[in-house]
Amino acid sequence: MTRLSVADPATWMRLHHLQTSLPPDRAPALYEWIHAQHLPTAYERDLAAAFDKLTRQHLGTNETWLAVSGPSHLGKSTAITRVLLDRATAHPQPWRTRTKDGYLHTPCVYVEAGSKQEARGLLASVARFCALPDTGSEKELHQMLGRLLPAMGVELVVVDDAQMYRRVSDSASRLTDGLRTLLHLPVPFAFVGIDLDRSALLRDPGRNNDTAQQLRRRHIGLRLNPIRTNDARTVVRLIASFVARMRAIEHLHLACLQDPRLQLRLVADLEGRPGSILNTLKRAAVEGLADNDGIVTADHVDAEIVAVQSLAAGSVAS
Repeated sequence: MTRLSVADPATWMRLHHLQTSLPPDRAPALYEWIHAQHLPTAYERDLAAAFDKLTRQHLGTNETWLAVSGPSHLGKSTAITRVLLDRATAHPQPWRTRTKDGYLHTPCVYVEAGSKQEARGLLASVARFCALPDTGSEKELHQMLGRLLPAMGVELVVVDDAQMYRRVSDSASRLTDGLRTLLHLPVPFAFVGIDLDRSALLRDPGRNNDTAQQLRRRHIGLRLNPIRTNDARTVVRLIASFVARMRAIEHLHLACLQDPRLQLRLVADLEGRPGSILNTLKRAAVEGLADNDGIVTADHVDAEIVAVQSLAAGSVAS
């Protein structure tokens, strides 16, 4: 099976179906269903409020953008996916149906930053997501999107992995100039990434007349932080949301997750990162179904804690 990515607009309705449908009876479709669940991570309310504020502020000549920052494996992408899917599927006009002008109705755009990508590459990614031509110069792409994004009903563009945007030197300005020009488009941009204070979007090069200063002054910031080990209420809600969704699988038993000691291990060993915690719980559920008649034990959870820690360490090292 192919990986379902929210950066592919063709998978949005498939992802929405998996969020709202009953689980399949058999593997591997059942395992896919478990892994595809975008469960609450404790950040959705803050993200939704920040998106609303951004759309209110990016009006007229007030060129505002949103920076969502936080450590890796926090669950930023999962939370954003949940918020965007909810918005797109609740919209009065169905997702990707044709507008009266013949364009695909696309209220939300989600793209991922590429390594060493500049503004033209980002504009091309947005065009591809909207099923528009991705050829031409940066100026031509900018003009086309400025004209067509409103016609397609686009309300927000989210750019993930925005830590990829880095200046080659403090004196280099091409990247920041291009990013600054994006704010002229009629729809707002939200950039999401790891430690964005060090990115070309927010890092202060120490030059008062630099475009980077303009980017910094025009942004709304949202910092997402890990769960603290003493924040028992958030931990309980996170695990309870997972258990509640998994109750749809009749032969899956998750009683071990009620153990406060196991809950504390999940938070402490995974550094309070909801993304890692939910990934661990999903993996443990799959293993319990695969080798223990659906009974998930503390041993399953502990083994997957180690596995997820290893995955996280590998991705940081790479």
